[in-house]
Amino acid sequence: MFCMNCGTKLPDNAKFCFNCGAKVPEMPGSAPAAAEPAAPAPAAPDVAAQPAPEQREPVPVQPELPEQPDEPEVEGSHFTILNRYEVDLPRATALQNQLWKPFNEEGTKAAFSVKYKVQDLIREKGVEDPVDFSSQLLDACIAVCDPLFEHAVDVLNDYGIDYVTKDDLWEKLSRNVASTELMKARNADKAAIEQYAEDLAREKEANKANWQGGGFGVTGAIKGALEAKMLNSAQDALSSLGRTLTGNTYSGRLKRFIADRSAKRDYPEMACDFIDQICRYDLFNTVWHILVKNGKMPSCNYETSKAGSKRKNLMERYDAHKITREQLLQGFCECLEITGDANAVYQDLLLAAPEAGPDVFRMAEADGGALALALQIWDRYQEEDQVLEHFQFPAWIPTNLRKVFYPVVQPDMLLALCIQLRDMPERFSLENGKLDVALTRGTYTLPAYVRNMDFWGMEPQVTLTWEQPETPDWTSQNVHFHLVQFAGATGKWAQKQRDASLQQAQDALDSGRQEAALSAFNEAREWGSAEAAYQAGKLYEQQGKREAAEWAYMEGAVGGSGDAAWQQVLLLKQLNAGNQIPAYLKLATEAGKKLEEQGKYEEAIRWYEKEAAEQDGTACLYLGQLAEAGKGMEKDETKALEWYGKALDYGCEGAKKALADLAFRKGESARERAQSATGDEAQRARLEALADYRKAWQQGREEAADAIVALDLEQGKAYREAHQEQGALSLYEEAVELGSTEAILEAGWLCGNPSLKTYDFSKARRWYRKALQETDDPGPIRKEWDVCKANVPLSDRVACLVAEIPTAINTTFYYEGEDLTGPLENAMKAYGSAGGADASQVVLLCDASHSFLWGKGEKGLLITRDGMLYSSQGLRVSLAALPPLLYDENAQLVEPDSGTVVLKFLDVDKDDKAFCDLLNEIVLVPRAVAAQAAPEQAAPEVGYCPNCGAPVKPGSKFCGQCGCKLQ
Repeated sequence: MFCMNCGTKLPDNAKFCFNCGAKVPEMPGSAPAAAEPAAPAPAAPDVAAQPAPEQREPVPVQPELPEQPDEPEVEGSHFTILNRYEVDLPRATALQNQLWKPFNEEGTKAAFSVKYKVQDLIREKGVEDPVDFSSQLLDACIAVCDPLFEHAVDVLNDYGIDYVTKDDLWEKLSRNVASTELMKARNADKAAIEQYAEDLAREKEANKANWQGGGFGVTGAIKGALEAKMLNSAQDALSSLGRTLTGNTYSGRLKRFIADRSAKRDYPEMACDFIDQICRYDLFNTVWHILVKNGKMPSCNYETSKAGSKRKNLMERYDAHKITREQLLQGFCECLEITGDANAVYQDLLLAAPEAGPDVFRMAEADGGALALALQIWDRYQEEDQVLEHFQFPAWIPTNLRKVFYPVVQPDMLLALCIQLRDMPERFSLENGKLDVALTRGTYTLPAYVRNMDFWGMEPQVTLTWEQPETPDWTSQNVHFHLVQFAGATGKWAQKQRDASLQQAQDALDSGRQEAALSAFNEAREWGSAEAAYQAGKLYEQQGKREAAEWAYMEGAVGGSGDAAWQQVLLLKQLNAGNQIPAYLKLATEAGKKLEEQGKYEEAIRWYEKEAAEQDGTACLYLGQLAEAGKGMEKDETKALEWYGKALDYGCEGAKKALADLAFRKGESARERAQSATGDEAQRARLEALADYRKAWQQGREEAADAIVALDLEQGKAYREAHQEQGALSLYEEAVELGSTEAILEAGWLCGNPSLKTYDFSKARRWYRKALQETDDPGPIRKEWDVCKANVPLSDRVACLVAEIPTAINTTFYYEGEDLTGPLENAMKAYGSAGGADASQVVLLCDASHSFLWGKGEKGLLITRDGMLYSSQGLRVSLAALPPLLYDENAQLVEPDSGTVVLKFLDVDKDDKAFCDLLNEIVLVPRAVAAQAAPEQAAPEVGYCPNCGAPVKPGSKFCGQCGCKLQ
């Protein structure tokens, strides 16, 4: 078949030429196009594009039917949202909605059905030729639209307009068809591919003379090897070979170009948009125009733009907290009365109030837009990740059993899912003939049309309700309920059903009819009976149906049956599914808690002890509470603390506060006893109080810290008086960790006293340094530290100094340990031997020359293990005889009282200043303090030569260094 206008070959049964858009005369006896999407269908007209409306538009044509005041209300004119907000649609709008409903409803189904089928087709086979594929897709879309065109003709005939045919309607919409993305993409691809093919043909002709590209540089080689008359033919052959080897053939390039064009096209979406635009809007608007023009329907005067601006303003004001939620919802309802795009308002309403889903979808059902709205709402929840944000499976969901759940987090999302399953069941893969829906906390209204769904409550407060509870026969509709509650009239009806089923189950069980009993127990289980779920689980287990038993025990356990929870624990042990046992131990413990609340303490204790043996922390917590309160057992606070400790060990965070509170109270009680007691009894009470306060502190009881500090100081003093210094030091160290400054000095004194077992001069220094850092009045602490030093053997102070050198200062010019060897040899030659130093006793060397190579160590000072200092200045003196030194601006170590220069450095260096500070802090003691020290530590009286500064012994008449006469 060919176009009579342009001669293009056309598919059979085409109604329009896809090349020029001309209408194809209908041939006698031609068969109608098939309705299946994959079958050939009439091609769409290829004419100039014209924008199509995205929603129903007002029809400004005459004559308009006058409204009669006594006319009955049109169905679908009045709606109520959330029993509060009224929506009154104009009569003309309600009439138009009635007429639009089948176009809207069936058009949406057709559009999305084709979309999903095309997605599957492309996923399976791909697209080789975009022009051919889009042409076939156009034919398929037109075939799918055809039934609605037939319906449009029927509608017109019903209103007495019998002169409009299907072909007339297609012709009226030819420009609309041409404006669709699918049509434009087909034409653009066709033109682009044809142009590219022509370009390749021209390139091929041009390359016969001299081919370039393809990866073969053959031209020069051929010219050197062949005669001129053979050149062209050889070059053609080799060029063809080169293109074949490199994949750069003309046909290969064309295929890649076509593949690239195909990859850029979203054919499923374009097909969906084509049917959506043509059937839901363009076709209906055409029919409506004809009816209004012929006086069969009143004209609709929408203010869609105004409604859109009002919606935007309402949302902006609400987000800025300028209007209330009630004002927002009322404003949306007012928009519905004037808009021609109700779907957009429906979405805003549900975004603001998901609980309004039943009312909003009821409105959408009236104009046929329920499915379109459901698809948009479902996609919105998925795209915004609201499911991931608000939903997670509880720990008691069996992980060893396979079940695919559809999570739902809001009432409108559930309705969107129900509508999709009703209108497009082919979109879902039903497991065992049903869809399992997981519901989060909230109240959900079920429509009566629901089929093939199981509803699972994933949180305690999942409530279902529906209108007219007795009407739906859920069993015949393959609808079942698990772990949900029922509200209102539905709840009362469900309770009657549950009680009746339980009675039937018991009667059947008593008469030995186990299958009948199991069926009745399962029915009662659906209406919320945890006991029925437990009994069903037992029957399933007896039949060897472990998976069914596990699901039943799960429902019973979550519903509050301790027996079901315990049976699940035992079953999971058999199945080696230990990772889920803690969740069911917790549920079993909660059942025990209900017994406790009923005053059945002994029964509750038996439950708790059984679960505690399985290392359930919550059960241990409850046992501790009962022991603390003396319920069901003798009151025993010590036993309670043990249970709380076990609860914490088993991961029960709730036991933390219980343990802290009880331990603190016990600590207070023991402290009061200590204050009123004396001697050993007071000490035992203090230690008991300390143990309790520590437990309270470890579990976060802040005020326990002050009590611990006070008791540490008090008991530390008692230990010191009893010469138990190590015990005292441990208490002081604990008090320091809790912020006690007083304890720092006490610990320093214990570590700084050479006569005690706790003596450790390095530790004493650290304690006093910490005290100085934390005080605002350092004077008294420095004085105490000097007294401490004065009573410490000089050799210990020197050892501490040497140990601190590597970490306190840069050791480039200070040598100790193994680093002494080279510099010490130079120092002994230069001044050490002359001063009488014993090289084997030297522990520290300072190189005042700051030398790296030659002369290293020839100037400086040596310090021996017993505290003697030998200086290259000619000074030989015990450090016990020196007061704190001064590092002056001339890079000299000076004894401030006499002005004697102990050592002259090459130049000013911060490390030398640091050494002076460290020497003063650790070793040297002010003379006034040294004079008051213990006799064995008192510094000898040493004088200095006024001429050379060398030390002289008491009673000497002449200086041993320079011979100067002394007065």
